[in-house]
Amino acid sequence: TNRVGDVGFLLAVLLLLRWTGTVRFEEVFAGAASMPLERVTAIGLLLFWGASAKSAQFPLHVWLPDAMEGPTPVSALMHAATMVTAGVFLMARSTPLIEHSPAVLAVVALVGVLTALGAAVVAFTRKDLKRILAYSTVSQLGFMMLAIGTGNTFGAVFHLITHGFFKALLFLCAGSVIHGLHDSLQGASSAGVDDAGGLSGKLPVTFSCFVVGALALAGFPPLSGFFSKDLILEGVLETESYALNALVSLIAAGSSLYIFRMLFLTFLGERGAQRGPRAHAHEPGLWMRVPLLLLAVLSAAAGALGPSGVLARMFGVETPHLSLGVSLWGTAFGALGLLAAWFWTMHDADLDWDWRRKHPEAEAAFDTEFGWQPFMRGAARLGGSFADLLARAWERERWDRFTEGLADSCVGLGEGLSGVSRGRLNEYAWWMAAGAAAFLLAAVL
Repeated sequence: TNRVGDVGFLLAVLLLLRWTGTVRFEEVFAGAASMPLERVTAIGLLLFWGASAKSAQFPLHVWLPDAMEGPTPVSALMHAATMVTAGVFLMARSTPLIEHSPAVLAVVALVGVLTALGAAVVAFTRKDLKRILAYSTVSQLGFMMLAIGTGNTFGAVFHLITHGFFKALLFLCAGSVIHGLHDSLQGASSAGVDDAGGLSGKLPVTFSCFVVGALALAGFPPLSGFFSKDLILEGVLETESYALNALVSLIAAGSSLYIFRMLFLTFLGERGAQRGPRAHAHEPGLWMRVPLLLLAVLSAAAGALGPSGVLARMFGVETPHLSLGVSLWGTAFGALGLLAAWFWTMHDADLDWDWRRKHPEAEAAFDTEFGWQPFMRGAARLGGSFADLLARAWERERWDRFTEGLADSCVGLGEGLSGVSRGRLNEYAWWMAAGAAAFLLAAVL
């Protein structure tokens, strides 16, 4: 998937070299205003093509949920602070160029909102703890792309920073749960909501840290996600698009819905469908609890970087001022998602399992993202088969024969010339004289 994105990024670099003669940001930005609109649009769309693969935007998001199969600390690092943020950073860094093309900004915003909303819906239906958080990452990255598409680069980068803290915290909390349930998981590398349930008393530190991360992700005050999310919401409101306002409201509610569903199913309640209440779960050791506590503090306090003006001064922009109306709006939809999650998981304790038993076809549809995951796997297999066919039909049958024949010819030529080099000085002198005479004759004629 990332190789597909690399094609777009490489084409953007080549076009920049062709049309501007440079790929240095400062020089490209200096000439952006005088560049024809169609060229800016082409380069911006190609850059976004590459960024979509790196930051898992639809339809190139399919790799990221599977990437959480690795060790949990690796997942926490990759999903929170490295690799997946590269695409968002690229688009944020390229803002002085793409802001000259309304078409590029519209595409970035549209793809961002579709990715954020679609991934939130899928996250709500997942059972694997780390996969829920993986789709959450996809959704939050889409939220950042939406901010860039609406011209709110500062909000996107600010949310990227705060997201790094609370998403790393949530992944490590999931790892703590997996560690605590290790005996009942029989060596499995991950755990689902079926394996958990009622763990708040057995894992009090993990539960408390997860609550902080969930509140930050859902954007409740005064945690870090509240400040960064509200800046994005305020930027969307400035577009005066009722459709976009409605969609971003659904994203705010959906983020709260899936993360609190995960919290309630993992730590609260004792349901017959879950093995957690009967498992001998235990809190991890000190070396695993210290990172949780540090990240919980940062998830709670990092939001102060924005309103305090620290990041604003670094970016050379005015200190952001949060709007009370936007804050109430965002918090209200976050609370709506929390209440919906409570009803879904606590009011009717078996509802999350009942709908799966009654509608297995719906669960299968969500599992495959309505057929998109199998389609992409099929496309990947088709591409691999084509590459193999090309290798057999062209490389092995033609190119390899040509290069091997060329090598054999060089070896044969060398062996033939070696027969002339017999160490006889009179023959060497004769060849030198003949060669000199031939050069002289050519010069005279």
